[in-house]
Amino acid sequence: MDGILGLARDKPNPKLNMAVGPLIVKKLTENNYAQFDVFAFYLTDPSSMNDNISWVDFNGFKQEHIKNGDEKGIVWLSLEDNFFWQSNCQGVSFGYPTVENSFNFGAGTTVLSVFDTGTSFTMIPKYYFEMYM
Repeated sequence: MDGILGLARDKPNPKLNMAVGPLIVKKLTENNYAQFDVFAFYLTDPSSMNDNISWVDFNGFKQEHIKNGDEKGIVWLSLEDNFFWQSNCQGVSFGYPTVENSFNFGAGTTVLSVFDTGTSFTMIPKYYFEMYM
C-alpha cells in the first residue's frame, strides 16, 4: 500500500496484511534528489479566474504561498504513530464563514482527524453530524 504517488506513511497497516509500497519522498531523499523528506500541497480554488494551478512541492514548501508569506504561520502537527496521516486537531471547519452552507464542529475540543489529499470523502463523528443537520 503506497497511496497516491507513493505519499503514504512509512508505517504498516496492522489491519491489512500488505507491505508498505515504494515511497517517493523516501526515494528522493535516499538518492539525493531532495534534502528533506517533506512535501507540501498548494491547492487553488478552481472557481477563481486566475492562472494559478494546484501542485505538490517535494523537499519543502514555497514561502510565497504561505499566508502573509510568514513561515511562522505554519502549524506543524504531531502525527499519531500509525499507518494514517492522523493527528489531533482543535476543531474542523468547511467553507467560508460568511457563506450560509459553511459549518464547523469541535471548536474548543480535540478532534482526531485523518488527512488524505487523494479523496473528497469527509467523515465526521455522528454527534457533530446530527448537531448540524
